[in-house]
Amino acid sequence: MYNQKIRKLTIVLFLLTVFLLGGCNQLPGGSCVNEVQFVDKNLEQVVRVKINKLSGPLYQSDVVNIFELDAEKKGIVSLSGIEHLKNLRELDLDDNQISDLSPLAGLTKLKELDLENNNISDLSSLTNLINLEELDFENNKVTDISALVSNKGISMGDEVDMRYNHLDLSEGSKNMQDINTLINRGVKVEYIPQSNH
Repeated sequence: MYNQKIRKLTIVLFLLTVFLLGGCNQLPGGSCVNEVQFVDKNLEQVVRVKINKLSGPLYQSDVVNIFELDAEKKGIVSLSGIEHLKNLRELDLDDNQISDLSPLAGLTKLKELDLENNNISDLSSLTNLINLEELDFENNKVTDISALVSNKGISMGDEVDMRYNHLDLSEGSKNMQDINTLINRGVKVEYIPQSNH
């Protein structure tokens, strides 16, 4: 009885030590609980170069101290995996082929987001990123900026560049109402010209 208690306690302490030291907790299929995986190998390579870890598995502990990431002109299509970079404050993704921003939805520390020259049409993933101060969406496919209006953190002194998108700038349009709402909050909004529909 006493030996069984000691054995159980030893196993618990061993597992706790492995967990605290960053060991790999195997999931079915062989991947680790705290392993970070990227769908897009170009994005993964940018992260690897940033942390100077060019091979081997990437773990959350490897990426926790990434505050800025420059991934401009890297041929990136998917952002899946970037959600693990929880401390990102500045992200430059200009000149890629990105269309889905949903992996950014939980990156609440983001202050600067550059996505000029991509394929973005949906901004809804930005609604809760209340620390955003500077957004560059020039030359994309955005038709609706209501997510930026819903984001109450975008306010006085912040900057939004929405030039060369597909916004309806006619008088009284929903887009113009949203642009004016942002401007009335003290946001500097660049929106002229737009691309032809």
